[in-house]
Amino acid sequence: MKEERLVHRLEAFSDIVIGFVLAEMAITLAIPKTAPTTNELLGNLGAFAVTFGLVAIVWSLHNRLFAIYFVPNALMTVVNFAMLAALVMMGYVFSLAMHFASRPGAAPLLSIWFYCFAVVYFLIAAMYGIGAYLRRAELTPREFSFGVGRCMSSMVGTLALALVGTFFAHAHHARQLNGVLPYVALLAVISIAIRTVIGRRLLTT
Repeated sequence: MKEERLVHRLEAFSDIVIGFVLAEMAITLAIPKTAPTTNELLGNLGAFAVTFGLVAIVWSLHNRLFAIYFVPNALMTVVNFAMLAALVMMGYVFSLAMHFASRPGAAPLLSIWFYCFAVVYFLIAAMYGIGAYLRRAELTPREFSFGVGRCMSSMVGTLALALVGTFFAHAHHARQLNGVLPYVALLAVISIAIRTVIGRRLLTT
């Protein structure tokens, strides 16, 4: 009973943190004092859409993790809190990046933003891997394969986000970011497709 109560409290706390991050993103998109240009508007909305989509995927992965794979021990609890901390930091960096998007020096902020997301997905992958291993005796073969697949596919997402972060780390000023969002969106779609294919392959084996 104590373990079940701890899992419910951790899951509820995690949902509150994820909701806080989404609220912080919405506040960041406050109405500006002057009319934004078309590029600025599309850039802000595109960044918001990509971030919202990635956070929604994190919530979905986290929900399935706690439903089947989470083990309420010290290791997984610490990793879960570390994941939430990285998610909150991502929201803060997102706010800074949107505020300074039209000024030189925005590229390093976006680099940190993607690196924070990469850390989040890496820790999600770690929890799936640890949970699937610790619960391997009580999981069905399908559930075990699904957990391993989510671990591997989240690692793919980690690599993709880290690569985009590295690209932004080498951008010299904000103007270099124009036209990049479509490629970021394409990379996100490719990552999700790879995750889906890996999950289905493992489920059919």
